[in-house]
This record gives sequence, structure tokens and C-alpha cells, in this order.
Amino acid sequence: VLVDADLRRPVLHRVFGVKREPGLTDYLFERAELDEIFRKTDIENLYLIPCGVVPPNPSELLGSEKMKKFVEYLKSNYDLVVFDTPPLVAVADALILANQVDGVLLVASAGKTEIDVLDKAREMIQRVEGNVIGVLLNNFDASATYGTYYRYYRYYRYYDYYGADREKGEGNA
Repeated sequence: VLVDADLRRPVLHRVFGVKREPGLTDYLFERAELDEIFRKTDIENLYLIPCGVVPPNPSELLGSEKMKKFVEYLKSNYDLVVFDTPPLVAVADALILANQVDGVLLVASAGKTEIDVLDKAREMIQRVEGNVIGVLLNNFDASATYGTYYRYYRYYRYYDYYGADREKGEGNA
């Protein structure tokens, strides 16, 4: 199950082409029953819980006792539960959930997210006793970097072929 826990700027309902309401917040505000907030997606065995109504107090709602019980319910009834949250460094929402889940996967944008920001995010999660399980790099353009790797490949093939002494930068050719 995939949960849109970005209660400030939810987008997963649009990505999957489903209605945003009723959703997570509607359940937490007791405006919807549990079975009303799950959406079947076109992906086999994947359910989506959209955000629902955008609340005035996202952090407070995510830190509520009802949310903690909901997280436990999901963990005990689904093989894999993924919470999509707003950026960690921007607001506290992800930190509130970090110690309720088994692991946190940081998402970094290639060419934009700085290493210092990732390091700060890792430290923040560890401070609340969360478990960072890895980093996912998105917006990576492999074709833009292929040429760089190809030049290194040619460099090493040249030295291997001609028997060059890499330390002296000399070859037998």
C-alpha cells in the first residue's frame, strides 16, 4: 500500500488518476471509514491511500495517536507500506513518521540535492531514532554522463593495450 502522507501538497491521487477524497485525513478526522480510503491502482497488488482533505495542521495530525494506530494497522496487514512525505528538511512531517516506520528511504534529485542536505537529513532521522535504509536518486540522466565514463574506459583501454606505465604516464607506443 502506498500512502500519500504529503498533507501539504498531495500529488499521488493525480499520478494514479483517482479522487483525493476520501483519504488519509478524512479517516483521521473520522469523516470516512477505513474501507473507504483505499483505492485499487492499475498496478497489480498495489493500493493507494490518497491524502484526502488538506488539513490546517498536518504535523499535528501525523503525530496523533490515531495515526500511530493506523501505521500499526498497515504494518500488520500489508507486506509493504510506503509513505510519501514532504521533503524532510522543509517541514517536520517526515520526521514525525520516521520512528514509526521500519525504514526511511531518502530521495535525492540528481544535480540538485547537495550532499550536505542529505547528510543533514540522515542526522535528523537518526536523532529521532529513525532508520535510514538508503538513498534513491531520481532525475538522473544517464545519457549525459555516458560520455564521461566512455572517456575513462578509453583511457584505461589505451594503457592496457600499449602497456603504459600509469604512474609515469608513458606508453610503449
